[in-house]
Amino acid sequence: MLGGDYAAAADRLADLLNRLEPGDERRVTADLLGETLFLLGDWDRFLHYAQYYSAGLYDDRVLAQTFMGQAPFRAVIPTESVTLPLNASPIGTPALLVSVNGRNSRFWLDTGAGLTVLTESTARRCGIVPAEPKTTADTTTRHKVAVRGAIIRELRAGGVVFRNLPAIVLSDRDLRLPGPLGHPVSLDGLIGWNALRHLAVDLDLATGCCRLGPSRPITGSRRNLFWLGYPCANAAMADGRPLVFGLDTGAAATSLRQPFLEKLGARSLPRRRTKIAGAGGIESREVQFVPRLTVSLGGQTLIWRDLAIWPVSGYALTPLDGVLGADVLAVARLELDPGAGRLILHPRLR
Repeated sequence: MLGGDYAAAADRLADLLNRLEPGDERRVTADLLGETLFLLGDWDRFLHYAQYYSAGLYDDRVLAQTFMGQAPFRAVIPTESVTLPLNASPIGTPALLVSVNGRNSRFWLDTGAGLTVLTESTARRCGIVPAEPKTTADTTTRHKVAVRGAIIRELRAGGVVFRNLPAIVLSDRDLRLPGPLGHPVSLDGLIGWNALRHLAVDLDLATGCCRLGPSRPITGSRRNLFWLGYPCANAAMADGRPLVFGLDTGAAATSLRQPFLEKLGARSLPRRRTKIAGAGGIESREVQFVPRLTVSLGGQTLIWRDLAIWPVSGYALTPLDGVLGADVLAVARLELDPGAGRLILHPRLR
């Protein structure tokens, strides 16, 4: 899994599952296998092992039944990177103009979304008919949103083309987020991890450029990016203690999680009420804040002030110490290559 060979990992997990007695170890193995098969789009095998999954994967069963039997997914990636205009949304997340079944739409590049997402109005405009029945999906808040599975016949970003791309469709209301000065931010959809994981992505909001191209593994290069139900990056505190950050370019701000608090040890931290927005609504609660944090991540030393410790654990199958948000794009160019297991930050000179 850490080396990025998910097909081999799925085979070994399936073999292990068949040899384990009922219990926690078998349940965890089954869920990891299910998440991996879902990532691979291996719908037949995903449903074959569905009887062993915990309740958390129930919603994905409905989607797998929708996607099963459809034309196979295919990614067409030019041998040389393509450069496209990139804009920041009103809350700072990266946005790109794409073509969905021949119709122009503005999508966010959202590494935190497991599947590509469309609003109902975008789906109608692009001739996409969502399947029935509806199911639900978790969000960055504690809300669940109603979704339906769908297949995008063609999603094109310059010379990069995704054909028969699995997606979910949700209501326009659920994908309308609060923006600056209380003005709502609406979007057509999100390009999720099921598409982005096939690309090398270079995001530079300072120059307004996004480069998309093939993965370029470097011999001897140490992997610092992996997937365990969620894209994750290795990081470290100033004293060298290891951290794991989720990568969510669809989140406006970086935040911390409960495992980090445990590593920090018993310490009195300031508290205040704050809000977090995600698909389906806004959640407000009182949380603790870390006044200052220095972290080594992506080849750079980053210093944050007043980072909230949000109790949501995220969707990773490994405990996350935090989630890296789009705020880092305001100070650095982000180079992301999931195939090579590489995340690099290039600081913006001031």
